[in-house]
Amino acid sequence: DAFTSDGIPVHLLTRQALEMYFERLNANGVAVFHISNRNLALEGALADVVAAEGGFALFQRFDPVKSPTEGHYLNSASMVMIVAKSQSALTEFANDPRWRAVRPANERPWSDDFSNIVSALLRAPLMEAEADVPN
Repeated sequence: DAFTSDGIPVHLLTRQALEMYFERLNANGVAVFHISNRNLALEGALADVVAAEGGFALFQRFDPVKSPTEGHYLNSASMVMIVAKSQSALTEFANDPRWRAVRPANERPWSDDFSNIVSALLRAPLMEAEADVPN
């Protein structure tokens, strides 16, 4: 849960990091990113990096906070993204209504030389408004 604190490790969401992750995955491998953060919407940044690196398959799942009246205690909202080298590796997720395809934010992809935390901060209120994924 590297992204849940106020100081996030930006270097884990860069083009160079994604290249390194995919060097280690086989053709059907999947990388899972738990990018939940109270103040930043990081899914756009990751989607831009994925698009810049060749458009790997990418899905996200947002799970909102559940109330104690539903029998859930001590939980928080979560944003999880999965990335694969091929669309076929994510067929099971594509058929699950809790997961949805991700559109890039169409901003400059993060790299070891560039990141834009302000854009992730400005998108943050949209994360919960756009999260209409059924549970």
